[in-house]
Amino acid sequence: MKSNRMVLVFFILIFALWGCDENKEKKEVKTPRTNTEVNNVAQKMDKKDTVNEKTVKDQDDNKAVQYFIEEKDFQKFAEKGLNPFGQEKQQINLSSTDFEYYIHGMTHQKVKAREKWHFFEMHPIRIKWLLEGLEETKYELGPDKEKYRDILKRWKQKDFSTIVEDHNFIWDKNEGTVGKATDRLSQEDEREYLETEYEMRPH
Repeated sequence: MKSNRMVLVFFILIFALWGCDENKEKKEVKTPRTNTEVNNVAQKMDKKDTVNEKTVKDQDDNKAVQYFIEEKDFQKFAEKGLNPFGQEKQQINLSSTDFEYYIHGMTHQKVKAREKWHFFEMHPIRIKWLLEGLEETKYELGPDKEKYRDILKRWKQKDFSTIVEDHNFIWDKNEGTVGKATDRLSQEDEREYLETEYEMRPH
């Protein structure tokens, strides 16, 4: 009886150990990746990196901006009866030429161009004033009215992804020959441009 129990215990141990080894082997067996699978994984990682880079760039675009023009400057303009650009033109008298002039001037801080003839710092107060002016003006602006609105609404949302096209739309309308925008300025170059402009001329 005692020997039968020992035999039984022996077989139970053998089966238990055999089962553990089999499971271990199954866990360790891995199906090797094919070249196609490796390429697919690499492409997915590249695509994810590209999306992350775009997200970072968009976040950079939407960071709080340090403006050169200050609230007190706009207050001084208002006290003198001037618009946010420091000029006498009022919303009711804004023509297509005026919208082009102000919008074009604001694009200059953000684009690369060989020549830039005038400049206004891009600021939410100025963008808002022009958007309101689209409704207040007594002049018929024609088909370009919606184009001005689209540009200003994008800028209001801090979307400058089409700033080169925005600049060149007005540049083309005025049959420009020198000063076509070729690219967008980096944040560092934009700040350097603003610093230079504020030293050289009124803002």
